[in-house]
Amino acid sequence: MVQAIRLFLEGGEEVDAGLSDLVATRVGRLPKPALRLLQITTAMGHTAPISMVREIFDDETDWRDALKLLVRRGYLMPSNLDELCIAHP
Repeated sequence: MVQAIRLFLEGGEEVDAGLSDLVATRVGRLPKPALRLLQITTAMGHTAPISMVREIFDDETDWRDALKLLVRRGYLMPSNLDELCIAHP
């Protein structure tokens, strides 16, 4: 239900889909920098050191915007001062 609401708030209309379809649709709507940041972070596991993610991402401007978007949309959340945590549906 949470994923359907998030998709609707992001401008989507596919609310009868299953959970995996909803998540895939939401991820597919991400801008490229945000998608890249999400891919880098999820490849590291449930939590990822911010310093390592930033080093791999390597673009300070896109980093900030992508991180803000992913946190605002509920994909990532800071778990402490130096780690990002994947927010699972």
